[in-house]
Amino acid sequence: MEGLLAICAAEGVSVSYQPLAPERGLMGMYIRDGQRAGIILDVSLQSQPRLERTVMAEEVGHHFTVGQGSIFVIHFSYHTAIGLSRADELALRWGADYLVPTPALAEAIRDGLRNYDELADHFNTTAWMIRRKLVFLRQDLRREQGLRVKGLRDLFAPILVDALWGQASEEGWQTSIAS
Repeated sequence: MEGLLAICAAEGVSVSYQPLAPERGLMGMYIRDGQRAGIILDVSLQSQPRLERTVMAEEVGHHFTVGQGSIFVIHFSYHTAIGLSRADELALRWGADYLVPTPALAEAIRDGLRNYDELADHFNTTAWMIRRKLVFLRQDLRREQGLRVKGLRDLFAPILVDALWGQASEEGWQTSIAS
């Protein structure tokens, strides 16, 4: 959380905790009116550090992904949202990349972490954020390499991590296949 707070301080984004509507999934808000920006997090997040960090990362993502020409902007974080707007997807992608950098995720999988909960523990975030990171990774592999990965769990296979994520050499393929 310290890293996200430091980013906010450097960017001049104020952070406060107020009652929102967590019973309806509303956990955070990003607000900007001209030059001032702020993040409001639900007070209940203070007792849920992983969820707090997850929601905060998305809100900071809004700061970096919302067009600067906008006069007044409000974005809400609905942790249980199924359909994401383009703005929410960009912010969430920023948050996922910040909390779970792809090279670190590849290393964790190579080290034997194979499920959402283990990875969430390792990255100090929620299993939901790990799943979102894998969704974004699968989209990137399709867009950038033309590869279709059927299920998210397929991304846990070390050979796929090496091959699909661009980490394998010809020799690495042979070693992985022989094992």
